[in-house]
Amino acid sequence: MPDNLESVPTVCLVTFRRDGREVPTPVWVVGVDGRLFVNTESRSGKVKRVRHTPAVRLAPCTWRGRPLGDWRQGRASIVADAALVARVNQALRAKYGWQAGLNRFLAKFSRRIAERTILEVRLDSA
Repeated sequence: MPDNLESVPTVCLVTFRRDGREVPTPVWVVGVDGRLFVNTESRSGKVKRVRHTPAVRLAPCTWRGRPLGDWRQGRASIVADAALVARVNQALRAKYGWQAGLNRFLAKFSRRIAERTILEVRLDSA
């Protein structure tokens, strides 16, 4: 398993419901300045869950969400800094190329997306 989660294409991000149940979701992840970021729809369950319970778990995974390595504990927060959001979006385009463009186009075309939210994930020390 890669120790550097920003180098893998997909990670499984586990967020927690109020009752403590886990909700795993495969997501793209990028690193900017040694920090991990995830881009998601603003109205997604991930954003709602992180607002009330910032604890998360991450592991490298397949695009379908099957974990491929060890789980890491961390805390997620919503990024409000517009300059940092722009840098993260640029890093997403650089890492995922045409896939990022196609994903954005399809989301706009299907009208599923009004706004995007960037989540910063800080991993606990090993």
